[in-house]
Amino acid sequence: HTDNSSGTYKHSLQRLDASGALTFSPPVDVSPTRVNSATFTVDLYADNVGNAYMAYDQAGALYVQKVNSAGVKQWGDNGVLLPNSTGNLGPQVVGFDDGSAVVAWGATVNLRFQRINSDGTLGGAWAFTETGRAQVASDMVAAGGTEFISLWVRAEGTNTVTSRKGLKIQ
Repeated sequence: HTDNSSGTYKHSLQRLDASGALTFSPPVDVSPTRVNSATFTVDLYADNVGNAYMAYDQAGALYVQKVNSAGVKQWGDNGVLLPNSTGNLGPQVVGFDDGSAVVAWGATVNLRFQRINSDGTLGGAWAFTETGRAQVASDMVAAGGTEFISLWVRAEGTNTVTSRKGLKIQ
């Protein structure tokens, strides 16, 4: 849920039980210090053990937060700041049953990936780079263990709006 009642868009999570009843009262405020007056891409992923992972923009950078099945934020009040994400939008997140996650985002010619360990510390980081071709994360799904499948948009030039585009998967 994204709420603008305070004048800035804040993101919150709500869990529904099997009958559709709300289980968090109030909803979990995932981005309490978010000050943006616009909304951009937010991604949410729920793993098989009840954790929810939300990736979002905040003050010009990207963050990710994990909320457990009891509605408790696991990675601090504001989540984990993703390194090298300043000025980027459109994060995609995938969570794993061991409590870790990977976030991907497009950074001009780089498609960046950052692993976050179950305790919220940063794990490995890597990028796919194609000189002269813009790339934007599109979707990710868990594929067993801590492996995942990633889908992204790859432009034929550096402008994702005006260039012809195609999809890549790995």
